[in-house]
Amino acid sequence: MPALITGMRALVEQIRADKYIDLAAHHGWHIFRGAAAFVAGPSIEVSLPGGGSQRIEAEHYVIATGSAPLAPLIPGLAEAGYLTSTSAMELQELPDSLIVLGGGSVGLEFAQLFARLGTQVTVVEILDRLAPAEDPETSRVIEDVFVDQGIQVRTGVTITEVQRADDAILVALRRPDGKPEQLCGQHVLVATGRRPVTDDLNLAAVGVKTGDGSEVLVDARVRTHNARIWAAGDVTGHPQFVYVAGAHGALIADNAFDNASRTLDYPAPGDLHQPASRLSRTHRRAGHPAWSGTACAVSWPSTIYLEPWSTATPAAWSRSSLSARPVAFSA
Repeated sequence: MPALITGMRALVEQIRADKYIDLAAHHGWHIFRGAAAFVAGPSIEVSLPGGGSQRIEAEHYVIATGSAPLAPLIPGLAEAGYLTSTSAMELQELPDSLIVLGGGSVGLEFAQLFARLGTQVTVVEILDRLAPAEDPETSRVIEDVFVDQGIQVRTGVTITEVQRADDAILVALRRPDGKPEQLCGQHVLVATGRRPVTDDLNLAAVGVKTGDGSEVLVDARVRTHNARIWAAGDVTGHPQFVYVAGAHGALIADNAFDNASRTLDYPAPGDLHQPASRLSRTHRRAGHPAWSGTACAVSWPSTIYLEPWSTATPAAWSRSSLSARPVAFSA
């Protein structure tokens, strides 16, 4: 595990240098480290780590503060302690067992990752199937593959309490039939969603409005209610893909400085394609009686790849035609 974490950190640092630090230096951009908040003007006030502050003024501003893991209000969860997608990758030892709360994209990737490393994993999803945002056919295939890999799955349950007992964490469930069940794991990983980071930005001071989920409200050109302030990426509440954030950035550059009035037109959620083949449409949606393909992948911001397939009809999508061997994980 330490070698894996060391390798991951080295890769992240290299990417950070290539895509951000070196790029900023090449263009002569200034990087201020500190806590930033808007003040009337609009301007930005940065509280510096060593004390004092720096006022920054510009023609346009971009809010790109991203999102942070959101933990559900489950009795005892905060007191028992839990991992997130960030802290899970900082573990120095591989846990013997792991309970993953959340059967969406992040939860499924981490479940498969730790299972492949040798951890006994249980995935808990309160809705009636894994990957609830995907087609039911996709959910069934994922669950079949996970079961084949030894990953336990609990769907349609209610989590009633979490408590720590010595070196273990106990998760109390109520199953769909009303019967209680208790899970025991060395760690609990919470992957139940993310929340835009906007709390400390003092947005009201500059007329920037937020929605019910704390997301920055933007128009079709990703401009906020203040004509000089724009927003990009997860903080907008738009689909949480790195490709969307990149498209936002290009859009802002064109609209802010060239008055291009460009907009983004998102496909339906089930049709958002990534650079990998994706099992994103059922035969009913596609309107075709038969499909054939070269690869089956369930693709989100993080990716779980399954074995290539070659079948004539969607009815043949099953454990027999989709192997459990992952091809790659991408963060």
